[in-house]
Amino acid sequence: MQSFVLREKQSSTPNAAVDRFKPPSTTHRAHIIIIMAAELKAAQVFKDLETRVTPDLIKQLGGVYQFDITKDGKTHQWTADLKNGKGSIAQGPAQKADCTITANDDDFTGMMTGKLNPQQLFMNGKLKVKGNMGLAMKLTKLQPPKSNL
Repeated sequence: MQSFVLREKQSSTPNAAVDRFKPPSTTHRAHIIIIMAAELKAAQVFKDLETRVTPDLIKQLGGVYQFDITKDGKTHQWTADLKNGKGSIAQGPAQKADCTITANDDDFTGMMTGKLNPQQLFMNGKLKVKGNMGLAMKLTKLQPPKSNL
């Protein structure tokens, strides 16, 4: 979990805008706002996937996936529409998913980066599939291409 700290310093100096991001000293009064942000690794996976949506991929998959990614007891949802129009990747639930995939953040990220085998995750109960199993079997087409190096 990453922590972000914003410190706002009450100051009348000309460099107040610059000073605002320096740690407050004991002589200055500071208001501190701490924002805890639990970043999902899956967010980067979906961002990368957006760049790989092509007409060919849409033709190969032809389905709407909903991904339910869990972390710290919360579920975060993404939709990969690889069926309609030019295709799209969006955060949020699908209106009508053909296939829903549920996994925790680490397992999903490992699977989508090619480090973990989706079939093994499924057999071990770490990957749940609801809906069209044929589309679930095509998940490896969503992985980034392997390097020939």
